[in-house]
This record gives sequence, structure tokens and C-alpha cells, in this order.
Amino acid sequence: MVKINLFPIKEAKRNYLTRLTIVSNVIIFGVVIGIFALIFIFNSMEISELDGKIVSNKKKLEELKQLKVQLKKFQSDKEIIETKFKIINDLDSMRIASPYVLYQFSKSIPEKLWFTKLNINETSISLDGIGMDEPTIVDFIKNLKKIKIFSKVDLIQVSQIKVKDYKFKSFSINILFDTNKIRDIH
Repeated sequence: MVKINLFPIKEAKRNYLTRLTIVSNVIIFGVVIGIFALIFIFNSMEISELDGKIVSNKKKLEELKQLKVQLKKFQSDKEIIETKFKIINDLDSMRIASPYVLYQFSKSIPEKLWFTKLNINETSISLDGIGMDEPTIVDFIKNLKKIKIFSKVDLIQVSQIKVKDYKFKSFSINILFDTNKIRDIH
């Protein structure tokens, strides 16, 4: 007996393999599309997160710029205040220095010497006076040089003058202060 195969096996196998190939290609294509979609989503999330950080950092940068401006203003204010304090301290030192200088002068003046002119300013003293003789003037200059706040004592001139038939020595002296030592007084 002859058997007739009405079911085409080869064709069915081919159709089955074709369908299997198409289905597997669709699945692979779907998986690849899914992977790309996930990569796109993760990248989009990272981009939006980085955009948020950029915005946040820009805000912080603006705040820091404002703080920098404020810091510069505070530094300039600090310099102004320090300058004012220095001026006040210098003035205070000079306020104390004048009586101190006069006290030192009073201790260093020999008996036979007197002043005709005394001018005191912030950094120097100029004085004119009359002494009985040159050794008296020399003693006075030596006494002045012993005073620590004076940095320089210069005898400018000595000349002879006559007052009521008596001969005296007229002199001029310039004295410079050591301002650092004056500040140390108080």
C-alpha cells in the first residue's frame, strides 16, 4: 500500500523555522529597543540631575559672589577702622607725650639756663634759650641725649648776647622724637 503524505513536513519545518526566526528577531529587536530605552531614560535622569546640580551650583556661585563683595567691603571697612584706631592711638600718645616731654625737660634743665621759645609738635621740638655759659648749654644737651624718647638732639647755633651789661650765650636746639618710644610711654 502506498501511503500518501498530505502533510508537507519540509514546508511545515520551513514555516516553523521562519516563524521562529521572525519571533526571535522581534524579541531581540524588542530587547535591544528596551535596552536603548533604559539607557536613554538613565541618561535623561542623569542629565536632569546634572542640570539640577548646575542650577544649584549657579545659585551657590551667585551667593559666593555676593559674599565676596561683602568680604571686600568688610576688609575695606576694617582697614578704615584700623587707620582710625591708629590715628586715635597716635593722638592719645601725643596727648600723653607733651606732659611727659615737659616733665623730662624740667628734670634736665640746669640752674643757669632758661628758655625764650619752646615749640612742640608731633615729631620734634625746637627751642631757643639763654645760658650763663657754654658748659651750661653742653650739660643741657647731654641731659637731653639721655632722655630715651629723643632720637636726635642737634645744637643749631650758639651766639653771645648782652643783657644789661652781662654776657650770656643764646642757643637754638632741634630735637626729634622717636615716635615708637612715645607710644610705649603709656
